[in-house]
Amino acid sequence: MADNLNRQFDHMEDLESDSSQMTSYQDYQGLNNNSIKLQDMIFFGRISSFCISTVLVAFLFLVAQVASFWAFFWAITISILGQVGIYFLIENYKAKKR
Repeated sequence: MADNLNRQFDHMEDLESDSSQMTSYQDYQGLNNNSIKLQDMIFFGRISSFCISTVLVAFLFLVAQVASFWAFFWAITISILGQVGIYFLIENYKAKKR
């Protein structure tokens, strides 16, 4: 029985010595909620603009009596290229502004 008490005490000493050897830590820095919300809004804005442009371009191709498969294929392709083009225009504008 006395053996068990000594083991528990030894374990407590180990914990105390480990706590003094722990490395220092940095203070907690909260997340910038405004930046995260802005990034979320930009993400959903890009998705919605892609969807709307795809529908409009597909409508134009279908009105021009292009086959349905090709109308949707070219609508998606043009919408993707439009999104990439807008992204590069914005990045180019940001680079010139700096």
